[in-house]
Amino acid sequence: MPEGPAPAPVPAAAVSLPVLTDFPDRIPPVLVKELRQGLRGRMFVVPFLVLQFLLIITVGGGNTLSFWHFILIMLIFLLPSRNLGALGDERDANTLDTLLLTRLTPWRIVWGKWCSAAAQSLLVAVAIVPYLLVRYLNDGSGFLDEGVLLVLLLLLSGAVAGAFTALSVVKSPLARNGMAAAVLLSVYGWICRPLVFKVAQGQSGIPLTYAGMITVFSVWAALFFLWHAAANISPAATNNTTPRRITSLAAVLIYSGFFVASSFHTGFAQSCLLIMLGAVSVVEMGEPLSSHPGIAAAFDRRGWIGRAAAFLLRPGWDSGVVFCAVLWGLAAILTDMKDDPALLATAALCFFPVTGRLIFPPRLRGGTVPFLLLILASNILKTILLAIDRDSDSFIERFPGFYNSSRGNVPSYMNLALIWISLALAMAAFSLMFRHPRVKR
Repeated sequence: MPEGPAPAPVPAAAVSLPVLTDFPDRIPPVLVKELRQGLRGRMFVVPFLVLQFLLIITVGGGNTLSFWHFILIMLIFLLPSRNLGALGDERDANTLDTLLLTRLTPWRIVWGKWCSAAAQSLLVAVAIVPYLLVRYLNDGSGFLDEGVLLVLLLLLSGAVAGAFTALSVVKSPLARNGMAAAVLLSVYGWICRPLVFKVAQGQSGIPLTYAGMITVFSVWAALFFLWHAAANISPAATNNTTPRRITSLAAVLIYSGFFVASSFHTGFAQSCLLIMLGAVSVVEMGEPLSSHPGIAAAFDRRGWIGRAAAFLLRPGWDSGVVFCAVLWGLAAILTDMKDDPALLATAALCFFPVTGRLIFPPRLRGGTVPFLLLILASNILKTILLAIDRDSDSFIERFPGFYNSSRGNVPSYMNLALIWISLALAMAAFSLMFRHPRVKR
């Protein structure tokens, strides 16, 4: 039986090919946008190429300090600094409202911008690994110790990027850059420099407890500041305060365990814990004076458990005062620092501005920056009072909470902390009693 005619060839243009995409749809769109802009920009390409050149000329022995300082500058200083204008640029270009009108939540916007900085830092860290292997093969340097140091610097880079993302909502360039410089100097002098010198001097490896404390602190800082940034760009009916407070509570509990377990790094653990508590106090007690009624209704729908949790987790400065008091109390009990002057003095310094914030106009009563200014003013006031009555305590005796505080003894700090915490809690209780009426279901 004769065969039929052969089928005509299909044109090449008619062949359906799968659509080629560079990023899958599972990746957040904000991350895709920021990665495309970031990896093509000169602010990433030029420092990356310069870093490669500097690492090549310092990879040999005897240049450990220079080698790690070049890496530190790239991971801690340069890459996270790009997030210092992450949300401010969107606000100045009037594109932030457009993003919020889409299906993207404020958290997803902030998370995408942070992930872009974290992905670029991760790319740089991966490119550094071959140099660590070369140092190990040529000079016999500790590959494992230097690998742990690289991971810790990468985690700290994410923490600094989260802090800079939160600072990007500050409108004043002077305040924003000043606080960013303070963050960089603190992280370098307090954590990065001791780590680099420890590895450069060929000491024993980084202790597991010490590395764990830095890891917990970095993860907390990144999440805490990202939730704070999301809260600053969210509509009034969105609740970003509750997950932020839960993150802080979990971090303080975990860190208290590190404090108890570590017998060689108690000074470092105490400093980290005080910084945590101070940052939480500034943010939580600096919240607006009132919250959206819909958020209160969401807690009421969960019955008595939700209403009890609202005293700690609902947005607002009054519940923030209660939450901070509970957090300071847990930290003091779990770490056995109830009679520590540093803990008591820091607590008094954080709670004192709450008692004076109602004196200011309404536009200055809420927000982190006014609260920081109040803390600074309280510290200046204390210094002036002590300078006026340097030789005699007669005037200081009449000023509640400041008596004998310059001598550093525990009873004076205990009285100082109890006075200001009690006043802050009394104001918060009065505010919680006269909250707005509940929203009907």
